[in-house]
Amino acid sequence: MGSGGTTVGSGGSGTGGSTGGSGGSGATGGTGGSGGTCRAGCNVPAGPLRDFSSVDEVYAALAGLWQICPTTGVAFDAPRDAIGVEYVAPKPGGGGDMFYLVPGPTGPIRGTGFAYQRTYDVSFVAGRFQLNTQRPAVVASATLRYSPCPEQFEVNVSAMVGLIARFP
Repeated sequence: MGSGGTTVGSGGSGTGGSTGGSGGSGATGGTGGSGGTCRAGCNVPAGPLRDFSSVDEVYAALAGLWQICPTTGVAFDAPRDAIGVEYVAPKPGGGGDMFYLVPGPTGPIRGTGFAYQRTYDVSFVAGRFQLNTQRPAVVASATLRYSPCPEQFEVNVSAMVGLIARFP
């Protein structure tokens, strides 16, 4: 699903969280996060892909802080200093706010200003789940593939593939 970038996870082969499963090489063992997922950096190969059965499942998996993997070829329409993106849990009825993240004194923080804020929603189109991000006058859509361990989304925008990996 992508290569390069810096490793956010730590350790060698680790054991997954409370629900079991084993971490891949370079995956973080230990807590495992919700649902037994594990976290890893951009250069760790994806594990088995998970198929979603509903838009709500995609929203639940997407909520939180994600590292933008730097060498994947997709800029995610992000400001130059953005290192990640935060998807806020959706509002009732779907859709939510997203924020580009920049380096902060103790980790990623939300950037300030209009360039760092968007809205997003998830839809099901032509048999695939699609992430739609909006800013004034522009809507960008991408199809998604998800690996829960290591926790990564592959984002495909018009045949350009990008990768985001969960921040620890």
